[in-house]
Amino acid sequence: MPNGMNPPAVPTAVPMTNEAKASWVFGALFAIFVLCVFIFGPPSLPGYKQQILAYICALLAGFFAAFFTGTLLLNTQLPIPGKWVVSGGAGFALFLIVLFWWKSGAAPIAAEVIPPSTNKETTTVGSKPREAIPPVVTGGAPIGTDYQYRFTKNGQECIGEYVKVSGTDWQERNSSDGPPGCQVDAIIFKYTERQSSDRQYFLLYDEGRDLFARLADTPVGQTSPTDWRLVSSSGWNVVHSVTRTK
Repeated sequence: MPNGMNPPAVPTAVPMTNEAKASWVFGALFAIFVLCVFIFGPPSLPGYKQQILAYICALLAGFFAAFFTGTLLLNTQLPIPGKWVVSGGAGFALFLIVLFWWKSGAAPIAAEVIPPSTNKETTTVGSKPREAIPPVVTGGAPIGTDYQYRFTKNGQECIGEYVKVSGTDWQERNSSDGPPGCQVDAIIFKYTERQSSDRQYFLLYDEGRDLFARLADTPVGQTSPTDWRLVSSSGWNVVHSVTRTK
């Protein structure tokens, strides 16, 4: 080498800045996340789950844009606060773009749309339809209407009855006509009379047990079965035969 000449400079590797590392990390996470959504994601999700995915994807894209812009502005003449404003604005802009993408019809996973129920006779509890309770009857059986049946308790023959005690209320109880021992630990079940879709029956509803009972509208002195069913069931169950006394 001639005297007086400096040797050629050997290029050295420029260390990667923190902004560059962060942009690579969030860029890779964003790409992997979107790829996994396309490959493994279902065609649709419940609305709240689809929104969670949308926010995660938008956040990754926003962080990537912010740090990537910061890397580009590293050697510019802008002051530090100006660089933060530009990178932050770029990140927020991409966040909104990705979020609106997920909320559009071009989203990789659509939000499930649940059509409104058109059945006025049912309400929904959990995922199963629940039968609506009919309104309280107007008129109905005369006050004092009484159906009686016999049963055995502690070796004694007792008398149970369904009796209408007011304009809308019924009680299932032990009759006072039975032996005194029948009243020990006796329970009174309370019903409200509801509008019946079958004129041959009086429909009673027990709110505490969430069940219906029905009594045949028979003449006094005639015997008929009485039935019950849970509101959530469709089949009637025969309890016992009752005789209308009033």
